Amino acid sequence: MPRIHLLLFILGVALSPLVLAANEPLFAVEAVSEHEFMLAEKNAPQYNLPLENGNAPATALTDSIVADVKKRFLEIDPAWREYEYGYVPEYVSLDSLFNRERMIYLPELSLYMMPVCRLHTCDAMVYDAATGKFMGEIRMPVAVNPHGLFAGQTHYDCDYGLELSIYKLLRRWIWRPYSISISSIRPAYNFDYFKLKDLGSDEYIFWGSDSTLYLSYRNVFGNHEMQYWKIKMDLSHPEE
Repeated sequence: MPRIHLLLFILGVALSPLVLAANEPLFAVEAVSEHEFMLAEKNAPQYNLPLENGNAPATALTDSIVADVKKRFLEIDPAWREYEYGYVPEYVSLDSLFNRERMIYLPELSLYMMPVCRLHTCDAMVYDAATGKFMGEIRMPVAVNPHGLFAGQTHYDCDYGLELSIYKLLRRWIWRPYSISISSIRPAYNFDYFKLKDLGSDEYIFWGSDSTLYLSYRNVFGNHEMQYWKIKMDLSHPEE
């Protein structure tokens, strides 16, 4: 199954509507007004799934998933586990890192997710909630829509631009069709939209309709003004 790896570099320039095309547009990045952003945000609960830690039921299946996560983690080189993951067995217990309370259950997609965080990035290991089958990994924080589209953000700090990985749930596997890198957009660490709203944040990312992502962030360079963007994607290309 071929993967389309598309990398878009926008080097510190103001963006008018931009389309990168291969016969037809794959995605377009556009700065939008606060008014357009707020109109799209009204429908965010319709197009985004809430991510709640600790909502997984206590079953033999979830216990087996936790055990599998631990097994895969222990297969990582010990020196790398200590440096990149901060895991020192003498000071950190494996049970404190991986347990059912840390799992995220998405009943709408029949998925379990277990966050596995490193020094600068965080991923989630994804499992089928019916069978316990390992389905793949996605970058976190992540925005998830009810149709199985994931927008995972790589976090470094404000010295780096926006890096998104777009995933699709395809035949009970996680498939990554696009990677997007935009150096002129330098957002904060955007966690779950619903949690950020509860905290009163004005910086977040969410799915809109028609495979469109919306992003707001405060420019840490210059006058710290709010900026609003939308990323329109064409995900209709062949998937076999």
